[in-house]
Amino acid sequence: MYLFLSRGRRTGDKYAGQKTVIDLADLEECLSHHWYAVQSEGTFRAYFPTGGSLPSFLTGIPMTCHLDGDKLNNRRNNLSLFGKPFNSFVVKGNLAYLLLKGGKKTVIDLADLEKALNQHWSARRGENGTFYATGKSFVAAGGKTIQLHVLISGFKKTGHIDFDGLNNTRTNLRDGGGGVNERHHRKSVKAASG
Repeated sequence: MYLFLSRGRRTGDKYAGQKTVIDLADLEECLSHHWYAVQSEGTFRAYFPTGGSLPSFLTGIPMTCHLDGDKLNNRRNNLSLFGKPFNSFVVKGNLAYLLLKGGKKTVIDLADLEKALNQHWSARRGENGTFYATGKSFVAAGGKTIQLHVLISGFKKTGHIDFDGLNNTRTNLRDGGGGVNERHHRKSVKAASG
């Protein structure tokens, strides 16, 4: 999706007609501002009048880099922090599917997408053999390892009702503290063995 930019305040008509590429999911939010093309260091960037850049606006992170070097390519899969790309995602109805490093995907509620995009998520196998979305929190946890289900649910110990560690929809997450996770796991093993 292209977002056309106005001329910069100080550049006159010289740069009118520049366009930036964004994800369709970001269009509505981007249309809430008037964006300008500004030339800096020999390349164009997109800014809004108060001085904020488009990638920082989209990610909520002030120092966002472009993986391909094109400052007008503001698709989320081209934005990075500390050289680590954010996860690509697909929105279907009220759900968002994050594509994880390792070739797997996790599903979350669309309402949790913005929170989830502040981290880079990978698929990691837990001690029980189940895959989970795990990453480094760049913003909230100061670079500590965090699991997506904990970020979404807010519980230190979170259980997945369907035992699928990559189903991180709110209706599938529950408080797993107080031994609930262990009891729930034993019931599922008994049921599976018969």
